[in-house]
Amino acid sequence: MLPAVTVAVVGIGAWARGLSTVFDAVEPETRERVRRAGVIGEISGVLIDRDGSEVISPLSKRIIGVTGQQLAAIKDVLGIAYGEGKVDAVRSALTGGLVTSLVTHSALARRLVESASGSHPADPTSADAARV
Repeated sequence: MLPAVTVAVVGIGAWARGLSTVFDAVEPETRERVRRAGVIGEISGVLIDRDGSEVISPLSKRIIGVTGQQLAAIKDVLGIAYGEGKVDAVRSALTGGLVTSLVTHSALARRLVESASGSHPADPTSADAARV
């Protein structure tokens, strides 16, 4: 049935307390082991590194869901993320190609644009503040 999926909606989490339901659900030793393997985030349970590539770990076998390879085969993957602390995970998900579109809030969107351009944060109260 999975090959017939053409659109997916996924959550994006950062590998940190309160920013990922997977991180919050596993024991501290597993969290640290996964972090040492290079994981910075997860996309609906698919562990990813800074490049947005899937990281296979013993934890991966404990997660029921799609694999990174299966996710990459879906034409349209809509990622949903909230919280500025997820900026690195969201950037990795987008640049790695596992997510094709993003729904988020203006503060996280601004952080993504700023980190891509190397600019400094705009004053959100300024009339010249960029809209993202």
